[in-house]
Amino acid sequence: RLPIRLEIISLHPLIVLDGAHSPDTMATTIDGIKRFKPGARVHLIAGFDANEDAPSMIRQLCTLPLTSVMATRFTNLQLYPKAANPADLARLFRKLHRGLPIQPILDPKAALAVSQRYSRPGDILLVTGSMFLAGEIRSFF
Repeated sequence: RLPIRLEIISLHPLIVLDGAHSPDTMATTIDGIKRFKPGARVHLIAGFDANEDAPSMIRQLCTLPLTSVMATRFTNLQLYPKAANPADLARLFRKLHRGLPIQPILDPKAALAVSQRYSRPGDILLVTGSMFLAGEIRSFF
């Protein structure tokens, strides 16, 4: 067991943290989510490092049964100042998933609150794209 690697931090709603930050680790994350609760609606909170292959990982994430997407960033930019712009990430998601609620939100705590409002019993709220983001959201619990 590794912290922020398909880590469940809440059951109501079901919140899963995953620090996947490359196409290879994202493939493992997506496989785990699909096996964990097949057919469950997924609310996604995603944030990436500016140096990561976000377009590839976003294409992968769009294979999940997404219900909402909050594009955000980690806020400790003094520690690691290369967070991808949430507005740019939201545009990438919109190209692949028209009609889905996709919002850029700078504050990850606000992104979590919005995702929790969207979620219903039986849904999965997945936080992924960066170890920094997953770690920051983990600190809220």
